[in-house]
Amino acid sequence: MQNRGAIWTFTILLTVACLYQLSFSWVTKGLENKALKHAEKEWSNVVNSGEEIIVLGRDTMQVLG
Repeated sequence: MQNRGAIWTFTILLTVACLYQLSFSWVTKGLENKALKHAEKEWSNVVNSGEEIIVLGRDTMQVLG
């Protein structure tokens, strides 16, 4: 028990480092949710517009109007 202070210091520093790394995941998840909501809104606008939609590929579409 001679190194109790060193162990606590290491534990606190490790906890801070882990929370710092996790913060990137939390921010990324928030941005992904915003992007998904925006994409769903745009898709519903295109579908409800009554125009003809041609899907050219997985990530590409053409709206004929």
